[in-house]
Amino acid sequence: MTVAGGRVDGVAAHGSAIVLAVADGDSTQVIEIDAAGGEERHRVRIAGMTASPR
Repeated sequence: MTVAGGRVDGVAAHGSAIVLAVADGDSTQVIEIDAAGGEERHRVRIAGMTASPR
């Protein structure tokens, strides 16, 4: 799975949400998406954290 400008490192389903961990350069974004409607619920960027080796 790919996303524009990054790489998906993890996907999890929890209740009515899908959570993605997306590597973006030298940081990771954690994004929560409503599984029913597809809308983004939350997003946080963690600078200096990469989940996979480059």
